[in-house]
Amino acid sequence: MITRLLTRIALLPALVALTAAGCTTGDGREWTFASSSGPVPADPAGESVETLVALGDYTLQRGDPLSAIALYRRAHQAQPDAITPLTRLGAALARVGSYDDAAGAYRAALELEPLNADAQRGLGNALVAAGHPAEALPHLETALSLGNDQRAYNSIGVALDMLGRHGDAQFYYRQGLALTEEDIDLRSNLALSLSLSGQEQEAIALARRVASSPNAGLRHRQNLALVLAMAGRMDDAEQVARRDFGEDAVRRNMQYFARLNAIADTGERATAIGGAGGAAVRP
Repeated sequence: MITRLLTRIALLPALVALTAAGCTTGDGREWTFASSSGPVPADPAGESVETLVALGDYTLQRGDPLSAIALYRRAHQAQPDAITPLTRLGAALARVGSYDDAAGAYRAALELEPLNADAQRGLGNALVAAGHPAEALPHLETALSLGNDQRAYNSIGVALDMLGRHGDAQFYYRQGLALTEEDIDLRSNLALSLSLSGQEQEAIALARRVASSPNAGLRHRQNLALVLAMAGRMDDAEQVARRDFGEDAVRRNMQYFARLNAIADTGERATAIGGAGGAAVRP
């Protein structure tokens, strides 16, 4: 936690099991991005901008992004010069896969405050998710320059992997881990990147540690299956897949792994991983 994180290659709608499980990530894919949620509103009957945003945060936290989007839009309409409704709107739109609309919300936020780190990172993540990693990089680098945030390191790493620059990607993942050593998304993405660059044993060892973490989710656990499959260990990958999925989902995932391994270009393979439910990027 790459087919719309990123896709341009539509590799089966088969990874339904993986994609459905990834709804907890903000922009999400096998590459792991992360999400944020706000406080429970103190005045749910109010109509102030602050209350509308808080209601949107609460609604998003409860798993209803469409209602949250409507609340953030109302907050923006009530106060068009406020940046927070726009950044929240961008994150919620990205969560439902409306990456172009999310990018539009973040661009509007940057018109109000060009050096807002959250808006720069959010726009970069939306562009990555829409399959435009080269366009995303300047925004992600600006976000990083505005604050030493491991989320920006993570997002830059994903964009670089999609561009086939795996060594550079691994540098950024490791820089992020130097800030937060146990960040599970960074570790999972680093394992995927190592696998893409042919460092299979290191990738498998790291993916195993991530999968055994008490904080690991389905996507992190199934990245171990993916790393094993990319190393040609299909039987082991199938065993890992069976820990979370039934027979039909396992069969579809194994078909997906076979199609993934048929992609020779590692940047294209990284892009395919993202769209199928892949790496983690944080909004």
